[in-house]
Amino acid sequence: QAGTLATPSVAENSPLGLGRNSGAICVGVEAIQARRTHQENARFIGELTSDDAYATRGVAHASVPLLTRGPGGKMLGEALNVLKKSPAAQRADLARDLLGQIQVRATGGAWKASEMAAAGGGRAWVGDTHTLVIDAAGSVFSGAHVGGAVQFGTVGSEIGVTGWSGLRSLF
Repeated sequence: QAGTLATPSVAENSPLGLGRNSGAICVGVEAIQARRTHQENARFIGELTSDDAYATRGVAHASVPLLTRGPGGKMLGEALNVLKKSPAAQRADLARDLLGQIQVRATGGAWKASEMAAAGGGRAWVGDTHTLVIDAAGSVFSGAHVGGAVQFGTVGSEIGVTGWSGLRSLF
């Protein structure tokens, strides 16, 4: 909604939580992305009726591996290993599928990340405290988005990640 960008808010169980169930300080990104993210997740969960169904439906690629169910951080590590072994041009699409699995299947508490556009044709997943960016070339960056490590602004016609110079290059 208009006007939410200027008013920071604290949200419990934020849809921007990467592995945390704590409140998140958000400046409008959550307000803009939450509705769309919840709608996308509802459709995704509707398609996901079993682990076997996940391997064949609800994913953009037929060869997306099924991550081992466990804590979100462990599943994220497994997902990053899959991405590292994947062709750079396929990483953003694979990440969407793999991170979707984590949001649906992680144990030990909520694990959520909101996908958004990143400058230059990349994609970003933003959580409570951390951001994962895959740029247009398929390079992967991650880290805490505190202290200006990640900049938010307009990408195309949406709120997105406009800079990530403070994130660590993973591969």
